[in-house]
Amino acid sequence: MQRGTITRHRNNWILRFWEYQVKDGQRVRVRGYKNLAPIGRAYPNKKSVESLAWKQLEPLNTKRLQPEGAMPIGDFIENVYFPFVKEMLRPSTYKDYKRDIYERHDIRGRLAGLRLRDFRTVHGQKMVAAIAKDNPELGHKTLLRLKSFLSGVFRQARSEGFIDEQNPMRDVTLPKNVRRKKFIGGTYTIKEILRMMELVSSSRMANKLIYIHVLLLWK
Repeated sequence: MQRGTITRHRNNWILRFWEYQVKDGQRVRVRGYKNLAPIGRAYPNKKSVESLAWKQLEPLNTKRLQPEGAMPIGDFIENVYFPFVKEMLRPSTYKDYKRDIYERHDIRGRLAGLRLRDFRTVHGQKMVAAIAKDNPELGHKTLLRLKSFLSGVFRQARSEGFIDEQNPMRDVTLPKNVRRKKFIGGTYTIKEILRMMELVSSSRMANKLIYIHVLLLWK
């Protein structure tokens, strides 16, 4: 069982430990580290952060973490997810995801090297909010596609065994102040519907078509 080493680095308590990662297709043992907490009144010494350290080490010690989960999300998207999308989905979907979402909004840069297994709902929430703030012209539908793209990334990561946790994008919500495109037009009254039906009464088929059409608009 791994205990790790708690050290002081500047104003933070750092946990150092060993983990397995996949590099160039090979499973290798590497040194990892995790920022536990800032040094202060709440965490004045090593003893005070031991519980935080055990929480980080527990998945490693119980072998619940897959080495592939240490892959940076940007690498996974470019080397695993995009090839999957290109092969399995429509070309228009691949273009929309790669050019209009991933590249246009610098998703890789915004991820800042974050690993698959370290991405949490809060990261997704902050990213969506930041993109909406940086691009006030974006509508609700575009941000919904952005969320769908990231959700698809982690769904694929789960299906291929890179991570086992639930999809972190599931509970991400869109900013409430994002504009929605409104339907421009009006609705018909019952009197107007009946009048239009009278005008096409000479044609039984036309009568049925207009009847369906106006009912849909009326709803």
